[in-house]
Amino acid sequence: IWGAVGIAGVLGAFGYSIYRSRKKIKKANKLLEEKNKIIKEKNENITASIRYARDIQTSILPRDEEIKRLLPESFILHKPKDIVSGDFYWLAEKEGRVYFSASDCTGHGVPGAFMSILSSSGLEDALKSKGLSKPNEIFDEVREKITNSLKSTEGFGKQKDGMDSVLCSWDKKNNSLEFACA
Repeated sequence: IWGAVGIAGVLGAFGYSIYRSRKKIKKANKLLEEKNKIIKEKNENITASIRYARDIQTSILPRDEEIKRLLPESFILHKPKDIVSGDFYWLAEKEGRVYFSASDCTGHGVPGAFMSILSSSGLEDALKSKGLSKPNEIFDEVREKITNSLKSTEGFGKQKDGMDSVLCSWDKKNNSLEFACA
């Protein structure tokens, strides 16, 4: 009888231990589900925000109609790796010249997108506001704008941000092309 009581006691203790463990597991699973729900919601918000950033980034790119008007025998192949990217193309016309650029800014994703918007703005500003016309001078001005905007300085803490780019200036009247690479 004592043996049976002992075995029943051990089984009871074992059963209670399993019961407590299962209760802890259920509680932990519930916490994980809540955390996963929060993470999923945050990821959805971040992705929605990045998609909106893509719309903003796309708005700075030249429209297809403008490209076909200024460069009729051209095409654009733009396939960003991420939702937003550091790759961009740019096009403008001024005083009988067509200016066009293909650029790859430092970074991918969001950092690259920030750089592409800053660089595209720099190209636009150098051509239209500063009145520059030579591709190398425009690039010098863009570099200055990026350096100033990122508060880059020589030495400690110097930013490594920038872009690889080609900028062409096509004189339609004389059918001549000037370009700079940076």
